[in-house]
Amino acid sequence: MAILFLEDSVTLSVLENWTNPSNKRERDIALSMLSRLHILKYSTSDKIVNLTNPFGSSLRLALTGGGRHRSFGVICTKPDSHRVTIEALDVFARQQWEGILHYVVGDSITEPSKGVKDLLESGRFVQRAGSSRQTTKDGFSFLLQEVNAQVWKILVLYLHNASSVS
Repeated sequence: MAILFLEDSVTLSVLENWTNPSNKRERDIALSMLSRLHILKYSTSDKIVNLTNPFGSSLRLALTGGGRHRSFGVICTKPDSHRVTIEALDVFARQQWEGILHYVVGDSITEPSKGVKDLLESGRFVQRAGSSRQTTKDGFSFLLQEVNAQVWKILVLYLHNASSVS
């Protein structure tokens, strides 16, 4: 947050003073991740850290309520003709999740997207060989977990794969 409102770059030595010395590894991982997300630009050779544009200016504007409306985004003045209820979202999410679980089991009522199939394969929940697929030991273990644990496992797997792609 301190970097957000600074005009100039921050040196890595100043940034080190802002963080706990025992958490050097975590700081380096965070800097690397923020750099991959194009939120920060940092260079170990130049030893400086900058927020990227337009991220820095957009976040400042959002936090301080700037712009024509003095708020984040544009205020909507007409009712939403495509309003989605919480119940409809819940039904949709449940159908999508059950589709994923059925795919892992091998009973495809609804086919998940190619990205989801690839994610399940990279997590070693299923193995595909041509047009056939088989549930793995990890897949059975995944199916036996509570839904909350399953969701977290998928999210962590997604984040791990997203960071390895970039």
